[in-house]
Amino acid sequence: MRRNIEPGCSAASAVFFVLLMVAASPGPAGAVDPPQSSDLSGVYTSNEGTLYYVRQLGSVLWWAGFNPDPFSPVPVLANSFHRGILSAQVFRGTISGATITGDWAEVPRQATSTLRNGNLQLLVQGSTQLHVQSQTGGLQLTDLTRITLPTLLCTDSAGHRDPACLFAKVLKNQQPFLRGHESLLDNLKPYKDNAVVFGTAATPLQLISPFGKTTTCQDFFNKNDDDGDLTIDVYIDRANLDSQPGFWTDGWINSPGHVLGKMAFLENRMHTESIMFGRADADCTAGEPILLPGWGERNAAGTLFQGIPIAGDVAPLGSFLAIGGQPVHPGDRVRITGPLALDCGHGATNPCYETENDPNNNDTKNLEIHPIYSIDVVQDFSLPRLQTDLTGNWAASDVGTYYVRQIGNTVWWLGLSSDGGIAFANVFKGAVQAATHTIQGEWAAVPLSHSQNNGTLTVSGLFCPALSNDQLPCSSTAPAAQWNLLQTQQTSDPAFGKLPLDGFQWRKLYDRNRPKLQLVVPQSVSLGTISNGGEGSGNLVLTNVGASPVHVQNILSSVAAIDRSPQTLTVAPSSSATVHVSWLIATDTSPGKHPHTATLRVLSDDPVSPSVAVNVQMTVNGGKPQ
Repeated sequence: MRRNIEPGCSAASAVFFVLLMVAASPGPAGAVDPPQSSDLSGVYTSNEGTLYYVRQLGSVLWWAGFNPDPFSPVPVLANSFHRGILSAQVFRGTISGATITGDWAEVPRQATSTLRNGNLQLLVQGSTQLHVQSQTGGLQLTDLTRITLPTLLCTDSAGHRDPACLFAKVLKNQQPFLRGHESLLDNLKPYKDNAVVFGTAATPLQLISPFGKTTTCQDFFNKNDDDGDLTIDVYIDRANLDSQPGFWTDGWINSPGHVLGKMAFLENRMHTESIMFGRADADCTAGEPILLPGWGERNAAGTLFQGIPIAGDVAPLGSFLAIGGQPVHPGDRVRITGPLALDCGHGATNPCYETENDPNNNDTKNLEIHPIYSIDVVQDFSLPRLQTDLTGNWAASDVGTYYVRQIGNTVWWLGLSSDGGIAFANVFKGAVQAATHTIQGEWAAVPLSHSQNNGTLTVSGLFCPALSNDQLPCSSTAPAAQWNLLQTQQTSDPAFGKLPLDGFQWRKLYDRNRPKLQLVVPQSVSLGTISNGGEGSGNLVLTNVGASPVHVQNILSSVAAIDRSPQTLTVAPSSSATVHVSWLIATDTSPGKHPHTATLRVLSDDPVSPSVAVNVQMTVNGGKPQ
């Protein structure tokens, strides 16, 4: 039976790993057979600074490689917030003597549009180096050298970030009363880091600021009339949140009771904000670390949207604000990740109102995710999908994100916990079994995380047109390329379900090659104010931002008296078309103003939004018909 789990409704993945770092002198120049007691597990780096978290299990070697990585020894890559945005690869190989032979693949953790894969052969040289013998697929890997990880700013020995420490260092662009820049901690009280909240967008994206794609860090701190926060309100899916393993018991900095009280008071509506820059240096000095992600930051320091840094790419699209050309509409299902906090930035004394919930005091409506680390809009799988397969980003019962890559019948994944892989990080390689509608394979945790689990795993695949609605049936006969729900069938390790199986699931967030919106339709059209018996009129402008024509098959109306002309049309690429809308009303005979509303529905072959609602508004001055 399908459960409403997106990411959690199952036992948490077991999370424990002892990172073995061997401090030894370099081995001989030639390849040598490692002693039986040696273990290649550890963290390695290549010359360009990519970090490889390597795990040896007998004669099998696994790794996950990330560029950039917060622990990179290369200064320009060090302290990166989102690891693997430039390159994220997984590897499985076998060890024979001093030779390691295996396959590698890039997974959609990285933001690049092209994903590569190939073969690799390495030689073990001493206890600290792996020498590249041959490689295919364009990897261009250099020799790997074992390193010891440094301790990062505002992190504990296990690698967990301290949000209060980071909030105290990250500066806002405002300087109240000429007393210097405020920090985030002056206005925010953190409660829980890396919260993962599913819900429904209550508002579109909003940005009350002149800032945009060309805004630099210097601009941000010099033009301080507005804080530049990018915001969106969300109705929280409490059933999902409450089912997450350990959500209300683990990782709390302050009392979870305050958050429970706020959620009840706000009826599960939450405000979320992405800051623009996450700097501790208002002078924007080159080389200074970027401590928290912002929507104006680039690469691994940026707030993520659909797994890709926003990098300032926020602009109006019709009547909505869009990121990279994709708007977020009210009603869209979203996943927001970041720290839960109370906004204490209002009032002379900056009160946090932890236990005060006054409907007449808006300052007590202050529960937020702030700053946002990532925004994901869940794909509507009932719409057509182009050239799709299992490749994409998936949410799982352990609250992690799984970056899945399908190459023919081979399936890889990289699984990371919501804290960037500190709690768990695992690599899977398996194959689609078409006859049984399953994927069978093996997996291993890698030493980015504290977990040392591994095992064999069989999952079944289903296609569900509405993943968040358990009342709609799913298809168990759909081909593997269409699957958007995976469920554990057999497992040798309880990380992916205890026996009897308790319903561990992976639900697809979106396809890697998801088509982009083409037809931009206004949210509303006004027909003005008329006298009773008159006709109001206005224009509905449809804009095609794509590279191919969009065909509008019909424009329906909830009110028969509304005329639309034309009702069928073709909008050429990079152009607009106008539909004339008119409405005659002669029934408002009583004096006064009479507001009227209706809904138009634009039906087209747009690959993302083939059916879009438009609000029609008109006011009639009552009286005898003119």
